[in-house]
Amino acid sequence: MTSLEDKSPTISSQCSYSHSSNSLPTKEIFDSTKLYQLLDTLGRSQDSTTYKALNLVNDQLVTVQIFDKKSPSCITSGQIDMLRRLNHPQLLKLLDILVTQQQVWLIFEYCQLGSLNHLASQVDHQFTEAEIAWICFNILNALEYLQGFSGYEGTLTLSNILINGSGQIKMTGFSLANDEYILTNLDHSFDGTSSAEYLHQLSDCIRKILDINLFEVSKELEDFLRICSDKSEEEIIELSDLIDHDFFQLYKPEFFFD
Repeated sequence: MTSLEDKSPTISSQCSYSHSSNSLPTKEIFDSTKLYQLLDTLGRSQDSTTYKALNLVNDQLVTVQIFDKKSPSCITSGQIDMLRRLNHPQLLKLLDILVTQQQVWLIFEYCQLGSLNHLASQVDHQFTEAEIAWICFNILNALEYLQGFSGYEGTLTLSNILINGSGQIKMTGFSLANDEYILTNLDHSFDGTSSAEYLHQLSDCIRKILDINLFEVSKELEDFLRICSDKSEEEIIELSDLIDHDFFQLYKPEFFFD
């Protein structure tokens, strides 16, 4: 079956733009009704609306985030270029970019199980400590990947940590701090949101899960949360050291990898 990349027009193939410019193409290049069927509304923000949608080319479920091009907070071409360059199994993958005269459509992979916030609110699901270890381990790997870039900012919340149908963790909810990016392996911060800030936020997320799922935690988890909470923003966070923490060694045999 023909893939989306074979038939769907994208900014990269139909329009030219510079990542340093805020301008977006204005010419209408596709009929959205022939490519995607919008199903359920997943969320709304000041600058966009997000939908569950069906790809009419390959019958796959996707997530569609639609921006109004006339909005002052519309996504910029620099931010789009940043999203296109990210490639990590624990970051929500951008599949396509479509542009009409009035809108910008970002097509992302769909996460069938929703967010951790949704799962944590389900009375029939109780998180285990092994699952918490799996969540933290994947988030740390995503953050370590993002340390290779500068200029990112975001907030790590339970709503921004998603799970797909295979149980894979997907992180979302970040953008460019100044509509510019720099690829570097020498920078240990995100220039917008430091790794220490992300660790504080990760600790807050896990504590919220623990508040809902009451159980006695191991001393390894207690120590991991203490380290995440105690780090100051001025310190350089060695995420590779945290990935080798005893908390993960305790449950690593239960992890499942592709």
